[in-house]
Amino acid sequence: MERKPSPSPSAGKLFLPFATLDNSGSVHQRTDVVIAHCDIFNLIASLYCCERCIPFIIVGNGSNCLFDDSGFEGCVILNRIGFPERIEPDIYRVGSGYQFNRLGVQCTNEGFSGLEFASGIPGTVGGAAYMNAGTNGQETVDAIDTVEIVTVDGGHKILYRSDLAFGYHMSPSQAMQDLAAIVAVTLRLLPSASAKERQQAYLIKRRLSQPVGERTAGSVFRNPPNMRFSAGELIEKAGLKGFRAFSSKPAAQIPERSLILLAWSRQKLKRNLEYDSKEKYNMLVHFVNMH
Repeated sequence: MERKPSPSPSAGKLFLPFATLDNSGSVHQRTDVVIAHCDIFNLIASLYCCERCIPFIIVGNGSNCLFDDSGFEGCVILNRIGFPERIEPDIYRVGSGYQFNRLGVQCTNEGFSGLEFASGIPGTVGGAAYMNAGTNGQETVDAIDTVEIVTVDGGHKILYRSDLAFGYHMSPSQAMQDLAAIVAVTLRLLPSASAKERQQAYLIKRRLSQPVGERTAGSVFRNPPNMRFSAGELIEKAGLKGFRAFSSKPAAQIPERSLILLAWSRQKLKRNLEYDSKEKYNMLVHFVNMH
């Protein structure tokens, strides 16, 4: 594989272009040290250095991030490990920075089932594996064969699906103390003549309930256990679907207002419908001053 040069690290960059939430106008959301693009060739070295020198975070598509306006005094590593590799007719090895929705469309176009649900999900393959993304009766874990990770000391490990315990929007990666980043995921799919038809049906259904193509985090709340309604249906019953607040958007207050709106929504759901909502994703990642 030919190595392509990565963009040079740069300081004082806005966070806004690296997230899917449209916190437009937030001119204060800057990183005070550096933003570095990372590919498969320099990821281990970058993490090894960052872990010992300055604080660091890794951002894929930014679909689970709400940035703090105080900025981040550290290194933000943009995961751009975006290769798709078909190693057997039904097995794909994919870089963790590859777009998950793009992979879903690609696999169904090639006649394979297992990732029909991925189209319309605003995230990366690594993020989908980390959160065990799923909908319409499918989960990422159903297709996973192996997960390749980098540890905080620069080590490289291959984790096999048979040795890992996944749950609803949960994966072992979330509890790994030594995890620095997911590097690649190997997926084993099933041939299916109807995969493309299902993928298109799922996407139409998603477009009816969410603004696919706009800058959002996708769905936010987890479906409640032991209830016959989904989180989305409960949100609609509570009168929260399409609700807007803070139509005036001072730049420095947008992330804080997003937190207020989320907390208010949770309170109303619990009070009106006895639904103690939980965020579906690790959505509110605060990049705060580390000193």
